[in-house]
Amino acid sequence: MSPKTTVLISVTWPVFYLVFYAILDKEPIEAYREMKTRKRENVRYKVIDSASDDGISSDEEPGFKCPYQLRFGEKLRIALKIMPFIIPLFIAFFTEYLSMTSILTTVAFPNSHVLPRDHYQYYSLGYRVGKFVGRSYLFIFSCFPEAVSFLKFSKTWIFALINLGHLILFAYEAWYHFIWYLWIVILLCSTLGLSSGMIVLHSPHAVAEVLEPEEKEFAFGLLTIGNALGAFTASLLGLFIEPYLQKSCEVHFASFHEFCFTRNGNSTGWTHNLHCSIR
Repeated sequence: MSPKTTVLISVTWPVFYLVFYAILDKEPIEAYREMKTRKRENVRYKVIDSASDDGISSDEEPGFKCPYQLRFGEKLRIALKIMPFIIPLFIAFFTEYLSMTSILTTVAFPNSHVLPRDHYQYYSLGYRVGKFVGRSYLFIFSCFPEAVSFLKFSKTWIFALINLGHLILFAYEAWYHFIWYLWIVILLCSTLGLSSGMIVLHSPHAVAEVLEPEEKEFAFGLLTIGNALGAFTASLLGLFIEPYLQKSCEVHFASFHEFCFTRNGNSTGWTHNLHCSIR
């Protein structure tokens, strides 16, 4: 299938959001909205004084409770409290993205039966399978509440150290090429994805255990800073590391330069892909 056909097919998919919303049964939504705004009969309502413990002023609608607003000092305190979880997330995402987008792109095996451009496809597949399992394995045990409670893991820094170990191993492989078998690297990509998925899964659970209910919403939003900064920093550093490792690989494999950059280049168009031309 040509890239043109693929893109044009996928462009139409957002229209289905409108189609499905149009055919959605909206009666439960309207009934719930009406129930919230309708006062119940035979119920005596009383205005709560503004000095009450609930923090509701007398001019507000009875039964409505204002959301708790965090002050700057409280936000800073929460940020410091969850910093032990933000830093491991940063390390995990930094090592994960740097390994997959800038180091493993220069690792291939000339003696393998796999084509040069297909090496990275296998790396990516193994990584994504591992990450899928790591992010969703608690769902598999969700029908056993005791098992889920047992499997929750608060020491997320261990996953960050595992990812750091993967990064060091991949960097040594890209420089010295000492691993002799392609599937060893694919297996390591799977464990990298597994560890990366598990830290994403367990970090919110771990943060929720150390916070008060009114602090969780802000903390969960702040927690994503580790993800974003880690991926962004790895992308910037990868702009310099990848060409450097590629040149080193070309020295090591003087006759197999095509095995020194396995990530797909910009070699496709509207009417052809890497394998064939479609007229």
